[in-house]
Amino acid sequence: MASKFVLPIIRRAQSGNAECQYRLGCIYLDGGEGLAANARTAYMWLSRAAAQGMEQAWRTIGERISPTDSDGDGQLARWYRMAATSGSLRAKRMLAQLLVDPALGLSDPSGRACAKALLEQAAVSGDAEACRDLGRLMIESPDNGVDDKHALRLLTRAYDHGLHEVARDLADLYWSRRELALARTWYERCPQPWDAEMCYRLGTLKTWLGQTGNQLLEHAAREGHTAACEQLGLRLATGSTEHRRDLKKAARWLEPAADQGSPRAAYLLATIYRHRASSAYDDRRARRWLFRAARFGHGEACLRAGKELLRSIDSGYTTPDEIDRAPPDAAAAEFLIAAAKYGLAAAPRELARLIRPIAPGFLAHGNAWSILIGLAERKDPAIGARVKLGYALGLSARELLAIEPEHCDLGECFVVSIAGRRPLRRRIVLVDSERQRRLIDEAKASL
Repeated sequence: MASKFVLPIIRRAQSGNAECQYRLGCIYLDGGEGLAANARTAYMWLSRAAAQGMEQAWRTIGERISPTDSDGDGQLARWYRMAATSGSLRAKRMLAQLLVDPALGLSDPSGRACAKALLEQAAVSGDAEACRDLGRLMIESPDNGVDDKHALRLLTRAYDHGLHEVARDLADLYWSRRELALARTWYERCPQPWDAEMCYRLGTLKTWLGQTGNQLLEHAAREGHTAACEQLGLRLATGSTEHRRDLKKAARWLEPAADQGSPRAAYLLATIYRHRASSAYDDRRARRWLFRAARFGHGEACLRAGKELLRSIDSGYTTPDEIDRAPPDAAAAEFLIAAAKYGLAAAPRELARLIRPIAPGFLAHGNAWSILIGLAERKDPAIGARVKLGYALGLSARELLAIEPEHCDLGECFVVSIAGRRPLRRRIVLVDSERQRRLIDEAKASL
């Protein structure tokens, strides 16, 4: 409950007295006279006093009020500018924060440049927090490659003035610059508790520099850090100075990373379970993780999965569950196309077993096809679209009539299947041009 002393101040402030509004705002800043501290209420009264021209009010706003205390009031930037012009270093920092943070609601196309100039003025005057904010702004800027050294100097100065939280910014910057010894030094200076990412990085750095980082990596892995799980699994699979080779333990660390979508971890699991000389050998699991790694986009896994499906097709044995019940030849083509994109030289040779190129003689009769397409389009646009598609993909007349483009289209390949006679006639056509893709889409839309 407000004291007797403050009640007259409240009444005069409510009636518009600037002096009382200012005094009431100051009371709400720290609390007292029966009033609890409330920065938002303090800003409301100080802003009203500043609007009446009271210099002490906007100076106090610049020195004591944070952007989050204003509830998005558009006048806050005005008070910050006035306080900054009068020499307030904190007001310069707060105005810079308004200019670069879109969540605070101030829209200014040149906000980043203005914020940088304000922070530079405050940093030159020795404001440690301005050094921190300017250093972080330079790291986040698109031209951070130019400003890295300046950012390092600013952040180091902020650290030397007691802002030890910038050790993480310095460590991350040295990590990105691949300056390993300095990155390790600054990570070790970061205030604890350390998060999983920092434990992973520090553990990795120590290992690279010939030191012991096993406990840090294990802590990050237990927290679910994918890269830490991968690294521990790889070390256990290959053996290292800190780990004896143990494929079963390696698989236990790799599985959480693979479950989170890591292509490398899934491929390593496939390799471990395929190792016949190990007690971890499990062909069923090996196949499952191989196909998952291929689905995740691992190049070598795509090649191995494609080759394995080709062997299954040749032997008459297929694994529909492991390829999401897709046709084995179509799945093999999909994997091998992906492997070819990764530059694996064996992929095109394997792909040639499935993909039959358009015969040159077929395309030689271009004029005849033009006449046929024209006649078909005049009779029925849908038939015309199908004939165009047949010409672009090199289909025979029987294939042209039998296919359903909507079901045959698998993205980068087109499956042609004729089920009228035994054995089932299937072949894969590679969709490797924009024209073919456009004609497929037109044929699908017309049906």
